[in-house]
Amino acid sequence: MAKYLENGSYYVTNETYRFDSYMKLNEVRILSDSEGEDRDMERCVETEPGHVAVVKATEAEVGCTYKNEFHKYGSYWEDLEMGAVLKCQNDNKIEKKECLVNGSEYYVSIFCELKLSNGCRFICHEQKNIYKCPNQLSFLEVMNEATTRIPTTLRAELGF
Repeated sequence: MAKYLENGSYYVTNETYRFDSYMKLNEVRILSDSEGEDRDMERCVETEPGHVAVVKATEAEVGCTYKNEFHKYGSYWEDLEMGAVLKCQNDNKIEKKECLVNGSEYYVSIFCELKLSNGCRFICHEQKNIYKCPNQLSFLEVMNEATTRIPTTLRAELGF
């Protein structure tokens, strides 16, 4: 170990530091010395009720399938129909990380509003995109069920 001094120099000591590490159930960890195609991964699994173990994991076990396409664990991709940047996370779950608006990326945040040309404001939300308008737009109807897809015919009318 090295101790750094105020004058920018350092000296070597024989101190030992203990590092405690933990993993959540089904969490995936990429080993630091492996990258690229042949990266080594481990995963925390329940071997029997109340007992867990850390085992080697393969890309097929930890990756995500989205619209019949496989994505590696930790990878990002764009869904232009949904207008979102997605990421493959732990438990083979897909998480929306950003929204795509006119080719620009906006982080998922209820505190960030994008003003659109029609006077509405767009809010990038992790589960659905929100359009906040001063008046109801005549070409839209209020529905009980939400969708994340924006028909291409409505993009211009929504201010995109």
